Amino acid sequence: PARPRSRRAQAPRRALCVRLRKKTHPERLLKRFKAHQYIESRTGQGSPLSMYDLQLAEEADMRQNFDQARACDRILEALRRIPVINWKCTGRKNVYEGGGATQQMTLGMIWHRQLRVSVPSHATFRFPGLTRALLHLLERLQPRAALRGDACDRVTSIHLTKNLVSKLHTDSNNEGWSHIIVLGDYVGGRTWAELELHEAGGKADDLSERVVHETIHGYPAGSCVPGRFLDARRELAHFDGRKLHGTEPFEGERFAIIFYCSNAWDQTPPQARLALQRLGFRLPARV
Repeated sequence: PARPRSRRAQAPRRALCVRLRKKTHPERLLKRFKAHQYIESRTGQGSPLSMYDLQLAEEADMRQNFDQARACDRILEALRRIPVINWKCTGRKNVYEGGGATQQMTLGMIWHRQLRVSVPSHATFRFPGLTRALLHLLERLQPRAALRGDACDRVTSIHLTKNLVSKLHTDSNNEGWSHIIVLGDYVGGRTWAELELHEAGGKADDLSERVVHETIHGYPAGSCVPGRFLDARRELAHFDGRKLHGTEPFEGERFAIIFYCSNAWDQTPPQARLALQRLGFRLPARV
């Protein structure tokens, strides 16, 4: 039989649960918001999003009088207020060409490589109001989901990108379909996603082929892949992130918001799962 883990080996996970319990306590979150408000009122300094984030959280709790245009404008303003340092990302090099950092972040569940578990990201606790507002927007737009009849019933993470032209790639860590909405003032920047004929509603005229220039996870170089450009500007569109998808070049300011379900959701500690559910994420039920 396997030997039980020692207390020293279990210490990192216990410490993680304690931190999550403290971070997600409602009174602690309220104190954090009040502290930001006091600092900004006294010194005029602090996070440019802190009080706006609190307003978004309050609006997300009000489940009536939903206006899609106003909700998109409020979220766009919040995204613009996020400091540049919080956007910096040096990972996910498979989605862009060239070196250097890009502007991306993930709200919700991420994979912790050291502890080998799924936990909420730091950005989730930094912008809880924005997180709840995005999930509220998804909830309101869900009845309009038309493509393939895929429901937005499982969402563990929200990936945000700013002015990113992603090359053709696949997301192997996803489970099920993804849902995207794009905000900003830009020209071009359509999202292309691989779709079969039956997934496109049987309309071959809507499909456009893309040539794969380099081998990508089972797609040999030189192969032609059928797909379609998605209309995601201020509207919810759906695609399978495990298949090829990418962004065409654009000019202007473009924010992409992608809702998806991680395939490591079953490796989530109870406290992390509770923290995500408090924010409004729809985690799959454990069997």
